[in-house]
Order: sequence, then C-alpha cells, then structure tokens
Amino acid sequence: CSNGIDDDGDGGTDCGDLDCAYSAGCDCSGDEFEPNDSISMAQILPSGNRFGLTLCPGNDDFYKIVVGLPTTVVVQAQFTHIEGNIDLYFYDTSGDLIDSSLSMDDDEEITFSVPALGQYLIHLTLVGDAGTQTGNYYDIIISY
Repeated sequence: CSNGIDDDGDGGTDCGDLDCAYSAGCDCSGDEFEPNDSISMAQILPSGNRFGLTLCPGNDDFYKIVVGLPTTVVVQAQFTHIEGNIDLYFYDTSGDLIDSSLSMDDDEEITFSVPALGQYLIHLTLVGDAGTQTGNYYDIIISY
C-alpha cells in the first residue's frame, strides 16, 4: 500500500486504492481533479471509470459531462459507507436539479435520460464522516 503500484489490479495505487486508503500514513487530501470544489471549478469527465478519488469534510466535488446527443446517462459513486456517507446529485444544463441519490448504505447511482445535448453537472458531497480516516474515498463510473 505504499509502493506506487496497483497491487490488486483495480486501478488504484497506495492511498488512492480503496483497499489501502485507511492504512497508516493515508490522510484526507485532494485527488487529481482538485480543485473542483464548486460549480465554476467543475472538471470535465468523459465516459469511463475513475478510481481512488477523495471527498474531505467541507470539500465537495463537482464534475461536468458533455453529452453530444440525447442519451441515457448512468453515474455511479462506489464507496464504503461506514467510512463516510456520500450523496450524489445530477443537474441539467440550466443548473436545475434533475435527480439525486441519497441512500444510507454503500454506493449511489443515478440513471437519467438526457433529452438534449449540452453540459450536465455531477455533484458529490460527504454528508457524514464517521470512519477511522478523515473523509472518504470513492470511485466514479460514468457511462453515456
């Protein structure tokens, strides 16, 4: 968990790997997409998987997706709830809330048929931080 290698083949390394994230020496710090703490700082993500991202208390994450035609968008946030509850929100091109996933267990998912091309916004927030480490690690899977 401290060798810079993806030891278990899941795409994460060291503290960014969910299997190692709570090892000694790992603390809540930004990930490769920081700063993305507000709508104006939202980072563009293409369809695909991103592993080992972090949510710290008071530091939400925002992402944009650019959809070229009407399609179904699926957004999944995978995390371990016991380390901190993460909620997921999806906004349209006008900034209006389309859908949210606010469960009280592992993982959140939103599936929505976008009616028009444009930029859509994904927002993740750490609602509760009850784990052994500050913050929580998550993977995000986006398909469209």
